[in-house]
Amino acid sequence: YAIKEAFKFLGQNKTMQIIKRCMPLSNDYPILHIVHRLAHRYVEIFSVYYPDATYMRDSKNQTLFQSMLASGKKKFANHPSFFLQASDDQLAVKDPVTDLLPFAHAASNETSDLSAVYILLRRDPTSIWGHGRSTERIVCNKRKREVKEEASRKQTKPVEEEKRGLIVFI
Repeated sequence: YAIKEAFKFLGQNKTMQIIKRCMPLSNDYPILHIVHRLAHRYVEIFSVYYPDATYMRDSKNQTLFQSMLASGKKKFANHPSFFLQASDDQLAVKDPVTDLLPFAHAASNETSDLSAVYILLRRDPTSIWGHGRSTERIVCNKRKREVKEEASRKQTKPVEEEKRGLIVFI
């Protein structure tokens, strides 16, 4: 790998600064997806320099999590944090390419990872029924939560102001 040699010769920080100058973050170029596909051992390093690329989708409309799971390179025995740190939203969304939830995807690979299937199902047992959420539904639910939180803050604000007024009056 050229990247490996550049890291040896220039050091990781200098090499990544040069790469970042040559390839700024762009929606047209999901760099972490590409790094994972071509040199997966460097994804962690690139993630430090391209943190926003974590939330990008590739040309197949897959998230980085879905793309990594689909590659079959992430196994529970070698990368337990990949499965344990997956968000609830990541576990609830079907892969746009395979139309499978993450637990089913882990089970369907040529070398299915039963430990990963167990962990993913343990996190969300209801997903066995296949009621994955679409991305739009997750965004909608997140917005509903934000609206509820905002409404509850507005309701408590006048009470706090009234209390302050009473304290000043007394």
